[in-house]
Amino acid sequence: MASFLIWWSPEAKSIDDCLWDRMVAEVMCRPQSKNQAPIRWDLHTRYVRAVAVRTLSCEPDPYRHIAPDIEVFAALRYHLCDRELAGRRFTEPAALARVEDSARRLTLTRDLLGHRHLVWTRVSGGILASTREEPLLIHPEVSPVWNDSHIAAMLAQIPPEDTSTPFQQIFSIAPGMTAEFTPKGMREFRERFEPCEDVAGCTDTQLANRFRDLLQDSVYRAACGANRIGLSISSGLDAASIAAVLMQQHKSPVVPVGVCYGYRTEDGADIDERVLAAQLCQRLGIEFVGIDASSIPLSFTLDGGWNSPIGAVQENPYREIKSEVYRRLADHGADVVLVGHGADQFAMMPANWIWSAWANKRYDWIIEGLRSYLRHRGLWGTLRHPSIRRLVKYLLQGRTGLMRSIAPPELPTCFRDQWMEARTQALSRLSAWPDPSRAAEHFNAFESADYALEVPNAEHYGLDIRSPYRDWNLVRFVLSTPTFLMAGPIGYKWLLKRAAAPFLDSQWINRPKFGDLSPLWKRNYDRRRAQIAERLPRLGRWVDQYFSPNSSFGINSQDGYRLTQLNSFLSWAESPLQRE
Repeated sequence: MASFLIWWSPEAKSIDDCLWDRMVAEVMCRPQSKNQAPIRWDLHTRYVRAVAVRTLSCEPDPYRHIAPDIEVFAALRYHLCDRELAGRRFTEPAALARVEDSARRLTLTRDLLGHRHLVWTRVSGGILASTREEPLLIHPEVSPVWNDSHIAAMLAQIPPEDTSTPFQQIFSIAPGMTAEFTPKGMREFRERFEPCEDVAGCTDTQLANRFRDLLQDSVYRAACGANRIGLSISSGLDAASIAAVLMQQHKSPVVPVGVCYGYRTEDGADIDERVLAAQLCQRLGIEFVGIDASSIPLSFTLDGGWNSPIGAVQENPYREIKSEVYRRLADHGADVVLVGHGADQFAMMPANWIWSAWANKRYDWIIEGLRSYLRHRGLWGTLRHPSIRRLVKYLLQGRTGLMRSIAPPELPTCFRDQWMEARTQALSRLSAWPDPSRAAEHFNAFESADYALEVPNAEHYGLDIRSPYRDWNLVRFVLSTPTFLMAGPIGYKWLLKRAAAPFLDSQWINRPKFGDLSPLWKRNYDRRRAQIAERLPRLGRWVDQYFSPNSSFGINSQDGYRLTQLNSFLSWAESPLQRE
C-alpha cells in the first residue's frame, strides 16, 4: 500500500531537515515488494513539505497534480479521475490528503469503510499527517503516551472512539470523515451512511440475484490490475464462492493459485480442510498449495512491527499462519490476493433473525426456524434461545428495543460502561437501517482496524490484499435487506448461497460450516492456561468455566472471541510497548 507523510504549515514555517529526514526514513522502511522497487515522490512548497512512496506495482501513483495550485497525496487501490480526487466521498479504499496553496488549506479524507489508515497530529507551527503513526512519533513534540481508553477498548474488542489512536497526541480520520484545516482552525465533515431505498418490495429471489450481481462486480474489480491472482482458500462457502465467481470471469492465461492451511486429523482436527480445498481447486482449475498449520508456531507478541501494526493492538492468533499463507502465495508469483474476510459479518446478530422475519411478516421462515430449533435443541432449549427472548423484547418495547443492547457477559465489568456508551452512540447514528445492531458491527473503528490488520502482513511479501465482501456497494446492500436472509437456522448466509448456486455445486453450497480450528484453540488454551495458573490462579477458574473441553461451550466456534480477548490482555501486559 502506498504511504505518505505531510508537513503543512499555514504560517509557512519550515520543519528541521534532519528531523524530516528521520521521519521520511521511517516511511521508506515499509515492507517492499519483491518485484517492485519503491518509487518516491517529493514536494516542497511554501506551505507544505511531503513525501509519498509506492511499494506495489498494481496500485496507482500516490501523488497527483490536479489543478494549478492543488496537489493530492493518496493511498488508493484504483485509479481515480481528478474530479473524484477533489471530492469527499470515497466508496473505494482511499486515504487522501489534498493541499491547496492559494487557499492555505489541507484536507484529509478517508474511505467509508476505513480500508486505508490516516492519522494526524498538531505540533508547533503546523500539522503532520501520515498513513501510519510511526513517522509522527519521531517528532519530539509528539509524546508516545498511551491512550488508555483506546487500548482498553481494542483489547476488549469494543469499538473505540473513531478519531482516537493508541496515542493521546495522535488522532485518526474516521471512516467516511473529512477534516479540513485552514488558518482559522479545523472543520469536520461526516458522510451519511444510508441504506438502499429500492430494497423494499423486492422478492427473496430478486434480492439474491442482486446480491449475485454485486458480488460478481466486486470480484471483477478486486481482480483488476493483477498479474497473477492468489486466493486464500478454504473448504467454506465464503472463499469457495469468491473462487467460483472469479473463474467464471477469468480470462488471463495465468492460472490463479489458491493456498489453504489446515490441521491433520491426527492433531485433533475433525477434518483436514486441505482435502476439501484441493477438490475445489481441481474442479475450478486453480493451482493448489496446502500448508500443514500444525508445524507453524503461534505468536503472542504485540511488538508494533510490520507483523503487528502499531495502530491495531489486538492479539491475533492467526498471524503466523496467515504470514505463511502470504509467503506461499508470493513464492508462486501472486501479486493480488482475494480473501473471504467480511462474509461472516453479514451473518452477525443471529438473535435478531426471528424478529426480522416477524417484522416482515415472513411467518414461513419462523415456522421452519422453530422446527429446526426443536429438532436440535428440544422444547426447553428452544424457549431459552436468545432469538426468542429478543423477539419478546422487541414486541414489548417496539422500535426502541432495537436501540438498546446489553454488554456481553464475558466482558470484564470495568469495560461494560464504555461498551454501552459506544454502542448507544452507534445505534443512534444508524437508526435508519433495518437492523441498527448489524449495521453497527460493520461501520465502526474496530471493524476497520480488524481489516487493516491484514494489510501489513500481506504487504511484507509484496501482496495487495483485497476482500470482495468488504466492498461498499455489497455491504450497503446486504445491511439494507432483512436480517433473516443472512442469519438464523434457515437463513444462515441464504443470500450468498442462492447467489453462488450458478457457480458452485450443491455439495459446496449446502455443506455444513467446517473451518475446524480445534487444534489452534486447544494449543492457545493450554499455553495461556499454564501462564494464568502461574500468575493469576483465581482467573484460571474463570477461564476453565468458559474453555473447558468438557463444558457445553467446547474448544471451537466462538471460543476464538473469548480466548483471543484473553490473549490480548495478557500479551499487552507482557509487551515491550507497555509502559513501565
